[in-house]
Amino acid sequence: AGRTDKGVCAACNVVTVKLALDDDSPEALLKLVRCTRVFLPQDIVLHGASAAAAGAQPFDARRGSRLRAYIFFLPSFIVSPEAFQSMVEVLEGRDFPDLYQAEGLTDEGARAVARARLTDLRVAPQD
Repeated sequence: AGRTDKGVCAACNVVTVKLALDDDSPEALLKLVRCTRVFLPQDIVLHGASAAAAGAQPFDARRGSRLRAYIFFLPSFIVSPEAFQSMVEVLEGRDFPDLYQAEGLTDEGARAVARARLTDLRVAPQD
């Protein structure tokens, strides 16, 4: 299972599938990835696969991840550098608790990795 919010595009996503494998060695998983790539459309790329440990809880890509990275791209022609800098100043360092609730995150550690941060975002000088 994989998902993005309505109207959102993901450049990269983690998906979970249940497969019955006789061999889950790294070599066998690499072969599985290579064979699967043949059937995928050109705009979808399978980067890798990993097997869950025997007897482990089922992995849920939405709730079981340890880290999420959100990178938002904004075409430069949409907003002036001054307006963009103003947006950064308003949003910088803020948390978005509605995001935590929507994702079902309750523990502080999970919220910490999901926080949206703009502290490293700066407007590049004009050439």
